[in-house]
Amino acid sequence: FGVPMASDETVTALLERAGMFFCPPEPQWLDGEVVLISTDRVLRFDRHGMRHRRQSGLTGRLFVTTFRLLFVSAERSTYELDVYRGQGHCDTEPSIPLASIARIGVHSPQGGSALNLLATGAQQLLQSRRRRSSGTSLSSANKLEAEVIFSLEISCKDLRWFHFGLEFVGSSLRIKLLDTLARYAFPTKLSRVFALSSKRAIGATRITPATQFLLQKASRCIPTSLDKTSSGNASDADTSFWCLSDINNAFEVCESYPTRIFLPRDVPPGLATSCAQRWIGGRIPVWCWSSEESVHLCRAGCPVGSKDNVTHCAILFALQNHKHGLFLYQCDSLPVYTEVQHAFEKLHQFSESVACDPDDSDDSYFSTIHTSNWLRFVQQVLIATATVSRAISGQKRNVLITDDYLDMGCVVSSLVQICLEPHYRTCKGFAELVETEWLCMGHPFQRRLGHLELSEERGERSPIFLLFLDCVHQLTLQFPLRFEYSQNYLISVWDHALSCYYGTFVLNSELQRLSTPMYATTQSVWDELNQPHGTSPTQNLLLNPLYAPHNENLMPVSGMSCLRFWNRMFFRTAEDAFVQGHALRTSTALEKLLGRLRGLLDLRQQLLQQADAHADNSDASDPAEGGVSVPSNEPREQPSSSSALDDETGDSPAAAAAAA
Repeated sequence: FGVPMASDETVTALLERAGMFFCPPEPQWLDGEVVLISTDRVLRFDRHGMRHRRQSGLTGRLFVTTFRLLFVSAERSTYELDVYRGQGHCDTEPSIPLASIARIGVHSPQGGSALNLLATGAQQLLQSRRRRSSGTSLSSANKLEAEVIFSLEISCKDLRWFHFGLEFVGSSLRIKLLDTLARYAFPTKLSRVFALSSKRAIGATRITPATQFLLQKASRCIPTSLDKTSSGNASDADTSFWCLSDINNAFEVCESYPTRIFLPRDVPPGLATSCAQRWIGGRIPVWCWSSEESVHLCRAGCPVGSKDNVTHCAILFALQNHKHGLFLYQCDSLPVYTEVQHAFEKLHQFSESVACDPDDSDDSYFSTIHTSNWLRFVQQVLIATATVSRAISGQKRNVLITDDYLDMGCVVSSLVQICLEPHYRTCKGFAELVETEWLCMGHPFQRRLGHLELSEERGERSPIFLLFLDCVHQLTLQFPLRFEYSQNYLISVWDHALSCYYGTFVLNSELQRLSTPMYATTQSVWDELNQPHGTSPTQNLLLNPLYAPHNENLMPVSGMSCLRFWNRMFFRTAEDAFVQGHALRTSTALEKLLGRLRGLLDLRQQLLQQADAHADNSDASDPAEGGVSVPSNEPREQPSSSSALDDETGDSPAAAAAAA
């Protein structure tokens, strides 16, 4: 028909081009990661595509490994067909840890009622698959359902959301993909948790037991407590009020406490052991932290029955007879884990709608945040933090925090230490704080974060740790110069707590961790997060460039007008495109700007010191020698290096940079 035939070289080039298009290069796998299944011709829909009923997407290859669900685009262009108009582009390749997947949804090409019916059937498929053993295959009915699946929707616990198209994937491969994803995303045994199942070289980065962090903390706060063990002698009480005790060495006193705890020195071990039956779970009062004035912060479980049952507790009696007295703070007024979970579910559902269409969520944005009660819970926790902080720093009284569920005691105790000790506002100090107040004291991370799909633990899930991180985020906004870590650091900690790539947040207590080879076979997340400044551009984003260390107490402001909703965390799908696409490109310019800002701050401090020295010389000079002296009975107000910098409403460079 007069159409020139393509040469063999042209056909070969076209085939190579097609191969490059549909078969992207193999990604670099993590140490110990094993590929379970992969499939080509998968479409990833972006927000623009979802607003136009999946009319645009990015084609690529989808991998399911023992650790994550990974999408690798074939090219930085979209696959154009009559239905898929290449209108949307994705800036990053999504990597989804399987442990962070909260829900898997599917859709049919017909939509409407068929969509809901298929989605319900697929949910039953996956829920039934969670209860089966690893060797069971899908039933024939479920295979028929899987054959007509049009797209895959992934909703994550870390508040990210992804949508993949499977229309061009073969039916048999589609069945294997869903089967593998259901088995590894919702494990029912520890052998499927990546931190414990992967065989990787650990070396010097193996995880450190939380008790070691507790001993390091005690050596800094109460060093004399490590000199002797509990003996009950009167002469020892003059050396230190606390001593290191091993009465819980075999976890006979309390299963959620570590093997070594700090108790009052004048309480004999036998008498301390007998006090365990008076406290829920055997959680007797133990030491947590001490200020420079030797004012102590302690934690315990709630009394068994009425409060009168612990009036004769020897440990409580010793704390009451301390020279600073005792202030008992009960976490009864704070939200319980079920209330926090209910608030989180509302925000999680709302974040999915924002990910699909941010414009349609404008009308319900403030009402949803208000009805979720999340900010109200943050406010209550900050009020409790301020109350305990004033009792320690202002009234100089010892404080005992009691908690029923191993939740709010961790939150309040950690925030109080952040407010009263600058060490915990650094990355290294934050790691020590999480290890001693959360891991060492038995916060059930496995049950609260849902690392295992167990029926008896399903009703105990709650993001208590996220509530704590949000409170820390509020403090970083109120005191932008006093924290070494940024909100990106806090978000990374939350991500790692969910991913199970590191063994730091796996299992519920030290008892469970010692019963597994976790300490010998897993890595610590702090070796990854707390790398030196300047290691990489990504590492620099975890740090606060405006950080100016200062030895001062922080008193949180809990007014609702002073609290800010954490959009960067809860609306990550809408925020990540901007942050990941532009943050690294602007890091160099930001570093230059912040370098000039640090120079201006140093110059300001030098000028203030010179002005003080000049004023002192003028006051001390003799008027007869020509000096001018203006006596004053009022003391000079010493300029504070942080007064102008902490003013959020001022026009200082630091305030402007912090606001930016």
